[in-house]
Amino acid sequence: MYKVLLIDDEKPVHLAIRALVDWMAIDAFEPESAYNGREGLQMMETLRPDIVFVDMSMPLVDGRDFLEEASEAYPHSQYIVISGFDDFQYARAAIRFNVVDYLLKPIDHQELEMALKKALLRLKADEAQQTRA
Repeated sequence: MYKVLLIDDEKPVHLAIRALVDWMAIDAFEPESAYNGREGLQMMETLRPDIVFVDMSMPLVDGRDFLEEASEAYPHSQYIVISGFDDFQYARAAIRFNVVDYLLKPIDHQELEMALKKALLRLKADEAQQTRA
């Protein structure tokens, strides 16, 4: 089963994402939670998640800095940005770190499902490639 990490400083976002997805149906555990980028980086080390939701505007370590460090250290993980800001600089950083998708708050259920499908396809492609190697 896939491991999921949700990093956002807003508790309602954690509750919404947990409620919007049937985690068992996509062969994933319910997300573990971190409430800032520093805590998220620590949890990356112990959890080694397959899918990571990350907010761009957080205390201690913001989403851009988190993505820079995490995407290098954990390239297998698939990153989905969730943000309250339709900001070009955030979107540009997300593209640079090859995120799966950039979702705006409030989270749209269909957009969330599509982002998860893309992440799962990438994970399965990586698994198939590793099997062949």
